[in-house]
Amino acid sequence: MTLLSDRIEKHRKNILQGYVFLAQVAPLDTPFTILIDPANACNFRCVFCPTGDGKLLKQVGRPKGRMKLDLFCKIIDDIAGFKERLKKLQLYKDGEPLLNKSLPDMVAYAKQREVSEVVETTTNASLLDADMAEGLLSAGLDQIRISVEHVSPYFPSSPDIFYLKT
Repeated sequence: MTLLSDRIEKHRKNILQGYVFLAQVAPLDTPFTILIDPANACNFRCVFCPTGDGKLLKQVGRPKGRMKLDLFCKIIDDIAGFKERLKKLQLYKDGEPLLNKSLPDMVAYAKQREVSEVVETTTNASLLDADMAEGLLSAGLDQIRISVEHVSPYFPSSPDIFYLKT
């Protein structure tokens, strides 16, 4: 083996450590991961993401909105009925979760019900102010990912295309 192939093999083993092969456990009594979208709208219009394309969303008939806390609690209560805890509850999918002011309450409820080993979210962080950060930390959020499309206001290959904030 070459030095590079040794490194690749070592990396592959590290990735697989602690993972379960789905074929060995299917059918599942409990999903590994569930994604819940606190808001299916976004305040950015990133070129890689269909959520920021209002024209497309209108074309396919997808409404925009924020999930109400009582619906979220109902979903969490239903998840609590599984035999085991989820490995991960992801509070994001297509939208910007910080558009939903109830996000800290959602995190707190999911943590209180102990439905998942990890509760996480992904955000563009444009709305992550001190109050929201404190609320998420106090609620017990385990992980937060910051999604950054670029570091300049221009699309790299076309300086005339801007990333627009809506």
